[in-house]
Parts: sequence; structure tokens; C-alpha cells
Amino acid sequence: MKGKVKAASIWSHLKTLTQARIGLHRAGHAMGTHEILDFQWAHAQARDAIHTPWNTEELLQELSCSELETRIQTQTLTTQVSTRSEYLTRPDLGRLLSLEATDQLKKISKDRSGLLTSDLLILVSNGLSSEAVHQHAGKFLKTLLPELKRGGNHCQEIFLIPNARVAIGDQVSEFLRPRLSLILIGERPGLSSSDGLSLYLTYEPRVGKTNVDRNCISNIREPHGLSYSQAVKKTVSLIKEAMHRKLSGVLLKDDRVQDNVFGPGIQI
Repeated sequence: MKGKVKAASIWSHLKTLTQARIGLHRAGHAMGTHEILDFQWAHAQARDAIHTPWNTEELLQELSCSELETRIQTQTLTTQVSTRSEYLTRPDLGRLLSLEATDQLKKISKDRSGLLTSDLLILVSNGLSSEAVHQHAGKFLKTLLPELKRGGNHCQEIFLIPNARVAIGDQVSEFLRPRLSLILIGERPGLSSSDGLSLYLTYEPRVGKTNVDRNCISNIREPHGLSYSQAVKKTVSLIKEAMHRKLSGVLLKDDRVQDNVFGPGIQI
């Protein structure tokens, strides 16, 4: 009996350190009722994170109300995806801009003819989790943007693109020609994390870039994942090195950071 009590105490302590499902209660050969219901609840949350549409107006308002030193314009673009179901079944359409978005970018490019291009292009998409963008994108950007300005990185606007895949940044960059693109995108939900936010960086983004050309910082989600300040520190360091070395992806690492999460991510 003492052994069982000690084991239960150890598992109780370990459960406070992780969201993973460990030390689950069993009744004979079956899972306990609480564990089954908890699993079903987590599965429902993951499905909601995927299928819930993204209300871009909330992020637009959050950024416009923030006390940033420099006002950054925000614009919304669209992909060739028409529904969330289509987004899941046709990943290729999430990598392509709609005709309206193409015309919009052509106009922006024409208006800027003769002007210096932006060092950094920032995009945001709900990806596979609208909940991730809703919970974390605004807070992360409000932490990141002042640090970018202090580091001398020039960003003119932020593009919001619902139902996009990571590679959409390459197509947008064909029009705006930034030195570096950064896209925030909702991660594929798990059963202990439905609000994970990822960040992908690509140096000289153009159509034809692949996974090996990108760096990823993932699991940006306070308080259970990477904090906003930690993610910003890593992002700024990675941007600095990418600009200096004129590359990104598998050839770019930040060896000064022990908990390196800069490996090339899996393009979604």
C-alpha cells in the first residue's frame, strides 16, 4: 500500500510539470471515466481550432490599439481557398494568392516603384489553428515590433492572409521583394495543445524555395510553451544572422542559444 501511495504522489508531482497525458488512472484493463472524458474534450478542442474561421478584424483592432512607437499598416489578402474544408483537402490552393490579392499586390508594387524595398515582410495566417492566432499573434507582434525597430530592421506593413500555407510568403515576396519574410501561422493542433503558434523565416523568399531554405520557431504559446519574450529574442537573433550571412534554413544556426529551435521546420 505504501508503494502505491508513493507512486501516486510521484505521478501527481510530474503531472504539474507537463501537459502530456502521464500517470493515467485505470480501472482494470480500461481507462478511467475521467481520462476518457478528458481525451474527448481535448479532441473536440483540436477540431474546433482547425475548423473555426479566423476573424481578422480582431487582430487588426488589437494592433491598431497598441501603443507602438511606429504605426505599421495592416492589409488583408486572400488565397485561392474558399472554405476551411477546401483548405484541408487542397494544400496547394493555400499556397496560391487569389486574383484579387494578386491585383492588390501589383498596385502596391507599382505605387512603391523607385522606393527602397522593405528589409522584412511580415505575414500572419491562421493555418491549422485559428485559436493560436487569436490567442498569441497580437501579443507576440506587440513584443516583436519594438525590438525590430531598435535593431534597425525596416518593416512597412503586416499582411493578414486567412487559409494560407507557409509558402504563401514566397509568392507575396515576388511582388514586394523583401530581403527576409516572416510568417506567423497556427500549428497543427495536438491533444494537449490546440493553440500552438509557429514562425517561419526565409531569406530572399521567392517562388521555388523549399523547406531547407526556412527556419522555424515553434510552440509559441504562453504560459505552457515558448514565452513571447523568449521567442522574440530568438527571432531577432536569427534575423540578424540571416541578414549578415545572407542565408536561412539548414545552413543557419544560432549556436549561442543552448535551447536551439532554429532547425528548418516542416512546411504546412
